[in-house]
Amino acid sequence: PGKFRGVNFTLRKGEILGFAGLVGAGRSEVAQAIFGADPNATGRVFVNGRELALGSVTKSLAAGIGFLPEDRKRMGLVLSMNCRENTSLAILPRLSLGGFVKGGAERALAQRYSDQLRVKTPSIEATISGLSGGNQQKIALAKWLARECHILIVDEPTRGVDVGAKASSHRVAVATGSIRMQPATLALIAQGNAKKGDVIGVARVAAIQGAKRTPE
Repeated sequence: PGKFRGVNFTLRKGEILGFAGLVGAGRSEVAQAIFGADPNATGRVFVNGRELALGSVTKSLAAGIGFLPEDRKRMGLVLSMNCRENTSLAILPRLSLGGFVKGGAERALAQRYSDQLRVKTPSIEATISGLSGGNQQKIALAKWLARECHILIVDEPTRGVDVGAKASSHRVAVATGSIRMQPATLALIAQGNAKKGDVIGVARVAAIQGAKRTPE
């Protein structure tokens, strides 16, 4: 309560929806509420016609929602772990048998996404803290792609990424349909008064101003 109000939108299957707004407009807060990370959030969210209980990350995950946060180093990655371990974090139960992670399956998964996203790293065993910002972001994205979410929310995908890597990161984010994401949906969140052309490949853009959403 108090973080945002009047937010009303529809995200269609197979669509990329971009959110733009200034700092403090409520962009990230809306994403966190949908993902269940805000226990005080109020309102109604429906996924595939079923109402989603707010305030529970577990229930949002069960509904097929993934969330790549703005602060990847603090919330999106475990910097002391390597690329392989970070990639498999969101699907460890699927890769485990009798309480032990199946090493071969985990390595194959991590290598596949490293190749598909063109991660520049000596190997999937390299510690994530040693990678550039752009490559860290790709691993953080790979973690959610591996989960095969129905809805993936990506908050500020190019934050902390050098200018030369930003276009590549945008292309990776919006091209997830080619990496087992179709017919899933993708919501991109960008800072500033972005227009449709400013968020590459986005089908629709919504501006959030003063904690209210107004369509463009």
